[in-house]
Amino acid sequence: MGEILLENKKDRITLTNTLSSAESINERVYNALSSEMFETLLPVTVKEKRKETVLECTARDMMPLCSYYGSAFTKRQFLNIAYMIAQQIKFCEKNMVNADNLDLRSDRIFTDGKTNALKFVLWPIVNNEHCKPAYLFLKQLPDEIAFGVYDDKDYLNEYRAFFENGRGFNINEFERLVSRLKDGQPTESCSDNNGQNGNTGGTMENTRIVPQVRCCENCGAENELSSKFCLKCGSKLGEAVNSAEYTADVNASDNVTAADGSPLTQVLSDNEENAVSAVLLRISTAQAVVINKPVFVIGSRENECDLVISDNKFISRRHAEIIAKNGRYYIVDCGSTNKTYLNGRALPPCTEAEIFKGAKIRLANEDFTFATELR
Repeated sequence: MGEILLENKKDRITLTNTLSSAESINERVYNALSSEMFETLLPVTVKEKRKETVLECTARDMMPLCSYYGSAFTKRQFLNIAYMIAQQIKFCEKNMVNADNLDLRSDRIFTDGKTNALKFVLWPIVNNEHCKPAYLFLKQLPDEIAFGVYDDKDYLNEYRAFFENGRGFNINEFERLVSRLKDGQPTESCSDNNGQNGNTGGTMENTRIVPQVRCCENCGAENELSSKFCLKCGSKLGEAVNSAEYTADVNASDNVTAADGSPLTQVLSDNEENAVSAVLLRISTAQAVVINKPVFVIGSRENECDLVISDNKFISRRHAEIIAKNGRYYIVDCGSTNKTYLNGRALPPCTEAEIFKGAKIRLANEDFTFATELR
């Protein structure tokens, strides 16, 4: 069986997970973590050591939950923590990530001590031998921490009774229980109660909402009100909810055309938003290009490519392809001179690599963000 080691240094805590022969990496989840598309999940890296596959996860300038509050938790602190963990579990389920791969231990959940937001470790592993149901941590949470001697702890009886009701664990019912125990005041965040943004865990105190800007429901990044897509993760933005960062404003006039002047690719316009299945955001020009073919070719040669990049001499004539199959998307390097990179990793030529919302793609020195939307 593989093992997980924890190394505590002055400014960082590093978890090292050596995979067993039965375990393997879930590439889809790994790519999401390495691109930091989930704000409440710490990034994970892969290293090969002596024919072993090793995953590393580092929390910098943060402290584990077990040591942050010292010797005693208050009722409010405890319930806020339980609520944030529940939100993280829901977020995993929403994004088809196995929540049981969350490493839920009080020494492996981290906070920066300033915003009181929580950061979690999730191992992108298939056949995870350290996997255990995430709800077990919530069930055992009152036993993991200490409470003030004189604090009212009657609410813990109802909390514990929830797990003994014989109906099985339901994350939505648990969330409602915690909210009621907090006198009906759930932790506020940029997302709705589906927990679909990167700030899924929220903060331990209620967050002040500032209007007239857009918060990305997927990664939690803050964007200008006029933005249609989040340039950090590529998600289509919803209503204005929180304070502003930067993103691309897409203009319908930025179409890429072939030699004869006809459009090869279409930039998203207001009338086309609901029809988009996939979009490629070109960072240098803030251009959004619709992926509208089963095999979408990117390169510098006009008569061969769907997205023609003629203003970058490092792009090969037929640099890469994006392939759509059964509702999933893949990128293939076409033997380019200056390589294709996915989330910082160079791709071998002529090999399909699955991509998903928020993937960071680099062709030579040209950066893109990949986004997907339902039709």
